[in-house]
Amino acid sequence: MWQFILGSTGFILYFIYDINSVRMKNAVLQKFFAAGSILVVVSLIAELYAAWGSCQRKIGTMTGFGLGGFLFLCLLIYTLFFALPFEETYCEENKLRAAYTEGMYGLCRHPGVLWFAGAYLCMWGMVGGWKQGIYFFLMIFWNYLYI
Repeated sequence: MWQFILGSTGFILYFIYDINSVRMKNAVLQKFFAAGSILVVVSLIAELYAAWGSCQRKIGTMTGFGLGGFLFLCLLIYTLFFALPFEETYCEENKLRAAYTEGMYGLCRHPGVLWFAGAYLCMWGMVGGWKQGIYFFLMIFWNYLYI
């Protein structure tokens, strides 16, 4: 249950970070993206750890979904932290600038939404279970709402 709360809190911090970037420009709130990311990752690890003990999946199914989830996570990390100029995007004060449309961002305005959903669906497929499904779909929902 606390995984739901941690992950949801992470997305709330993302919302505050974005509002701050456009309106308030408070230096302390600029750190909320990193804090939110930590909470989302910790909630994911905790959910996978909790699901591991009750997992009834066959090793082949787990391996296939696990590799898919890993691929999507790599694409997500690349898109968020390497496809954009990191310092300008996450560290400097937000100023009016054109939307980035190169590389991954030529594919979709927010390609992270594709990779996030793919990773979370694969991880759900890896561990299975209705409770885990609720967690993974809730995180996907927060991500779509955030974007």
